[in-house]
Amino acid sequence: MGISVEKIAIINGLARGGTNLAANLLAAQSGWHVSDAAVAEISCIDQFLPKDFKNRYPKKIEKNDVDNIVNVDIERFKTRCISTLVQNICPSYQSIKSNYHINMQSYFGISVEKWGQYLVEISQVKKLDGLDGVYRHFAKIVGCDVLAHRTTAMTSYAHSFLSRSSNHYWIEIIRDPFDRAVSSRKGHAQCLTQSILQSKWQLEQIGRIEHNNFILIKYEDICKDPEQVVQTICNRVGVSLKEFNPSPLTPDMSCFYGNSSDNPDIFNQVKKDTAIYMDSIGGGGKLTARERKLGEAILKGRAFLGGYYTLLLIADITFQVGLVLERGAVALLSINYLSVVREAGWRKVLIRCMRRFT
Repeated sequence: MGISVEKIAIINGLARGGTNLAANLLAAQSGWHVSDAAVAEISCIDQFLPKDFKNRYPKKIEKNDVDNIVNVDIERFKTRCISTLVQNICPSYQSIKSNYHINMQSYFGISVEKWGQYLVEISQVKKLDGLDGVYRHFAKIVGCDVLAHRTTAMTSYAHSFLSRSSNHYWIEIIRDPFDRAVSSRKGHAQCLTQSILQSKWQLEQIGRIEHNNFILIKYEDICKDPEQVVQTICNRVGVSLKEFNPSPLTPDMSCFYGNSSDNPDIFNQVKKDTAIYMDSIGGGGKLTARERKLGEAILKGRAFLGGYYTLLLIADITFQVGLVLERGAVALLSINYLSVVREAGWRKVLIRCMRRFT
């Protein structure tokens, strides 16, 4: 585990938790490369590790546990890494036909040739630890100080990843569980119980991680003061922030890519009176009193009450289905009433209604 100038970082959180915002903000800074293909193992490591019903992993996973699982099946692991990255890096036939991708020669600002060299080096490693040298070499090829990978719901892998090298960093984004629940319902049609359970799982995993290179960032802080958050992250990672750049980025390096706001200005709001994404803070206020009590009960509950959580999930889904059926029934009754009115004649109906109030 030799010390090198290049830093390898993971930007992780839950879906609708602010990872897009954090990743694009960091990608805009000099010396940073951030993409969903930068750290190969993250793209498929979850397919080789144990899972549980609440999210990804039931407990903190030690480095030795991961080594024992992956190294025994290293060839299949490398094949899965490469095939997953190829699907991301290389545009599909349908996308190539569009004007947007017809001349596409790069992915997240890196040429396809460099990505190809990266994949070749991955295919030559003998053990999982060998990937660290590949990452550092790729960072040199890219010309960045920090090679970062954006992902979601991988919190329990942080301890093992950080244990491999002093150059590894983990940036964990957390968001108010109730705000995220409202956003998840809107963006992913996810029920309240499932969303709150995921937030509870993330918080439990964070509580098990003790490492100097584990960096915890609040989504709300990114919204309120993005420059300060970027400065904090750079200080923790050990790189200099030459000049804060609020410009948004996409895979083709042209504009912001994200799904969390309807505001077209995005990062360019930094110098305005209202900070970026402020409209998404406090969204949990849209929850009903019943929903908030349910969420609070889940967050305060004990981890071993899996059966109880399952019943809550079923009850919550049933309640939501009931609301849909109720609204559907009202709609059908309204249509039926209109047909009755039409058959009886609007004049007779109006006369009867007027007699009731006269």
